[in-house]
Amino acid sequence: MQAFGNSFIYNGFSSEDLDLVLCAFGSENNSPAIVKRQGITSEMNQYRPYQNYKGMEYTDVLRFPVSFMKADAGRLTRDEIRQITAVLTSPSFPRAFSIEGLAGDDEQVYENLVYYGVFDDEFSYFEYGGVKCGFTATFTCNAPYPFEPYTASFACQTTAVVTIDNTSDELEMSLSPVLRITPHSSGLISIDNQTDTTQGPCTLNCIANNVITLDSRRKKLTDINGKPYSFEYFNLTWPRLIPGKNKLLLSGNFDLEIRCEFPRKVGI
Repeated sequence: MQAFGNSFIYNGFSSEDLDLVLCAFGSENNSPAIVKRQGITSEMNQYRPYQNYKGMEYTDVLRFPVSFMKADAGRLTRDEIRQITAVLTSPSFPRAFSIEGLAGDDEQVYENLVYYGVFDDEFSYFEYGGVKCGFTATFTCNAPYPFEPYTASFACQTTAVVTIDNTSDELEMSLSPVLRITPHSSGLISIDNQTDTTQGPCTLNCIANNVITLDSRRKKLTDINGKPYSFEYFNLTWPRLIPGKNKLLLSGNFDLEIRCEFPRKVGI
């Protein structure tokens, strides 16, 4: 389906920076809004007339067309096309593409979604009276769906119990969050997801005011300058959020910020 919205941000530039608006030329694209899945199975033979399932996998990533035109519906000059092309096609790795006022049908309005990907280099231009008025580009995501960013902040002086609701649309997949820890005194701190019984608490030996970032997804522990955290630590585990409500037991004197992104199976 086509991407519609009030404005967009990509590669550090907004639609206002480029003097563009989102639009549609002709009929709406009928590409699927949700990527299909298929089973990962073993082969059948004469002794085993059935398949062993090893899981499910997506068959592709999400792709959708995005059409642009000038905000004043005027002519696109050659220099403007050059500048727009530079912004959209320079990234070599997936960048965040967000649309404000992104809407589906009358009953579905999707806000705060982020699509990670790149624009294809080939643009399809729309001409009127021999003048280029707009163009369509294909955005290829690095995932089969967009994500909704989530941030929560908590304060603990001695002990505290907090709850985080993992509302991901992947109901059988845990999320690996990024934790930003700001200790207010030196000593041990502990973060224990008591809902996740498969692993124990994460315990760190901290120095007052030395901010620590614990990236569970990339398995990185860094200090405030982004350098590897070199102080002594104990019982380092990588916290995760299982589907549903997660009850976390915090111990120590520190502030905690948790960031993650919930998969949203809404397509475009």
